[in-house]
Amino acid sequence: MNLTLLQSLSRMAWRNLRRNFRRNLATGVAITAGFTAFLLAAGYASRVESVLRYYTIYGLRTGHVTIQKKGSLEMYAIKPRLWSLDENAQSKITTVLATMTQIEKSGRLLKGQGLIGNGCKTFPFIATGVDLDVEQYAMTHPELLKWTPHITKLNIGRPIWEAEANVSPVAVSIGLAKLLGKSKTLDQIDRTQKLSILDCSMPNVRDHFSDDANVQLASGTWDGQLNASDSEMMQLYSTGLVETNSSSIVLSMNQLQSLYNTKNIASYSVWLKDAKDTQSTINTLNEKLGDFANELEILPWNEERIGPYYVGTMRFIVTMVGFIGCVLALVIILSIFNSATMTVIERSEEVGMLRSIGYTRGLVRLVFVLEGFFLTVVSTVFGIIVGLTSMFFVNRSGITFRPPGVEGGLQLILVPNFWVMILATVCVSSLAVFATWIAVSGISKKNISELVAGTHR
Repeated sequence: MNLTLLQSLSRMAWRNLRRNFRRNLATGVAITAGFTAFLLAAGYASRVESVLRYYTIYGLRTGHVTIQKKGSLEMYAIKPRLWSLDENAQSKITTVLATMTQIEKSGRLLKGQGLIGNGCKTFPFIATGVDLDVEQYAMTHPELLKWTPHITKLNIGRPIWEAEANVSPVAVSIGLAKLLGKSKTLDQIDRTQKLSILDCSMPNVRDHFSDDANVQLASGTWDGQLNASDSEMMQLYSTGLVETNSSSIVLSMNQLQSLYNTKNIASYSVWLKDAKDTQSTINTLNEKLGDFANELEILPWNEERIGPYYVGTMRFIVTMVGFIGCVLALVIILSIFNSATMTVIERSEEVGMLRSIGYTRGLVRLVFVLEGFFLTVVSTVFGIIVGLTSMFFVNRSGITFRPPGVEGGLQLILVPNFWVMILATVCVSSLAVFATWIAVSGISKKNISELVAGTHR
């Protein structure tokens, strides 16, 4: 088929859209509405994915790549000393990481548990020990601040990396601080007052818990002894998750190592300059670490065991959006098929006339297919406009909702994904072409005499 003929058929198809205007308008509105609904659902999925991605990478300090002893994910909590990285392992890993230019930042993590007290009562905690420069890097990263303002805006006090040299700082989750009865950070109290020993039998003793920011940490060391230390609450922070917001603390690596009487760490977190290099970085690490890599697990941030909340949530979101997309695709196909079928039946004499003057069955089908294609493209363009406009007003409305397990609620923000728009436009246009082709095929195969006379109806 030459270009001139295609242009002629395209002009004919475009002019034909003016016929049966109401029917085409109704079909176009159905396509626009369905396409808009899909874009809104995809915008929600895109927003949730970005929030969970950067919360996992930076908020949970996993990095793009996590390096730990093989089997530690299952056994570390039971026997941390045996399933952690000793000083020799740390030296080998640090040496290799220093040679890799694609790495933006790397740091050590230590995990553990124990009891935290206010002088009268104690509560269990889950601790994260981290080097202070790494903590500052992760918690002030632009992507984390951009995508998780619902978490960072809840923080009270100064971060632990800003603490004075003579202070042993600890960041306590808001829910745990509430259990402790301590609502003030170190900067909110009068440091000139001497600490007083509370009489826990006093009826109003809880009213005095916030007179200071001092908390006591107690835990068993990794060699089987009991150890305790005093710390000052520098910051109250939200973990973002209900299940951890009443039990989490963050403190420096040195403090937590001292509490457990160890020089070992749980894992290394590696942040990359470009997240696309994640798999190649894992391959390079395995290569450079040689035989020692067999003793390690080097995992990407989106491995289910590293980021279970991300993986589980995104599976649900993808399933939900996929289901919505399938329903909308079915609606669009049926709308186009019904419209094309009625149009072809009404214009059967016209089809017969075109066939009689030399148009082949293929050319006749192509005219109707082009009509359906043009109608779909115009409708999807309007769908994109309506979808982007709807996203703008939704984002400006300040609607807050509370997903299950999320602390403090989440503002409803829809993020347009232009690759999804392009892919959805291609898919919808392809469905329109397919549906129109099926609807037209039956009529185009009829005899010319039957079509002209209308006896096939």
